[in-house]
Amino acid sequence: MLRCFARFGALILLAGVTLAAPARAGDGIVVGVLENLSPNLRARIQQTYGTDATSVVRVAFRRTADGWAAFPDDVGNLDQLQGASQQFPASVNWTVAFDGKTLGRIESARPKQWLAFSDIGLHLLPAGERAPHVGSPGSDFAPWGADGAVYRPLILVSAPNVQDPDGWQRAAGDDSLVSSGMDGLRAAVQKENAKFKLEDGKVELLKAYRSRSGDLLFALIVTGQAPAPDEVPGPERSPHWFETDGSGQVRFLGSELMLIDAGDYGGDGHSELIFAKSSYDYDGYLMFYDDFRRSAAFGWNYQ
Repeated sequence: MLRCFARFGALILLAGVTLAAPARAGDGIVVGVLENLSPNLRARIQQTYGTDATSVVRVAFRRTADGWAAFPDDVGNLDQLQGASQQFPASVNWTVAFDGKTLGRIESARPKQWLAFSDIGLHLLPAGERAPHVGSPGSDFAPWGADGAVYRPLILVSAPNVQDPDGWQRAAGDDSLVSSGMDGLRAAVQKENAKFKLEDGKVELLKAYRSRSGDLLFALIVTGQAPAPDEVPGPERSPHWFETDGSGQVRFLGSELMLIDAGDYGGDGHSELIFAKSSYDYDGYLMFYDDFRRSAAFGWNYQ
């Protein structure tokens, strides 16, 4: 059976293959991710689906009356995969969001059938359409098994909701953030690899963000401890993300994560934050909302 990492949100079943009119403000909004393809993944997608695309869309989350939920992603065979496809929208007109702004609009459509487990949620762009991108290609958001650099993913919304009312911005960090996250980091690393010995002074602050209200989001990473020649680096060497509201309580959010963007995608006046998660034989997305009290996860395996 295809097994993904622990789900943080309830899986949902949609009533049809098209987007229904929302029952109330925000209900029915769909969020996806625009994924730039590495050369090997681009070749597979082009050969499999007969497209010249360099980017694809991944449909991931849907707004419900109870919050956000991931589309179904836990399937055990190809028949179940095809059955799951009918629970995703057949096509979506998207607003491309980045850093609280609109980068443009694109449309995407579900192929007739998905031919691999790693294609769950896949939508294709119209022939000849070139998707927008930001910055330069790099390795930060390269998926598992990628053979080259990719542009960063961009959040897609089925409504024109791109603003970030919580005002998340890059922040200068200091040693206090490393100290505040050490207990959580040690506990997480111990669970990830009980044999790994985290040495004092070998942890650095990777990134930090601050909201308008003063909440802090930051990532710690182990440095200066070279892996053994026969060691396959695991999650213990990946970015570990934490959140604190300044009250002294620090919450561990997860490892193997990279922040994609923040925005009020549901249109309720509060920002959601979406991360990419990449691990061994796994890629996916993790959305936090309701001031980090709730989350939803969507992901896939390759084997």
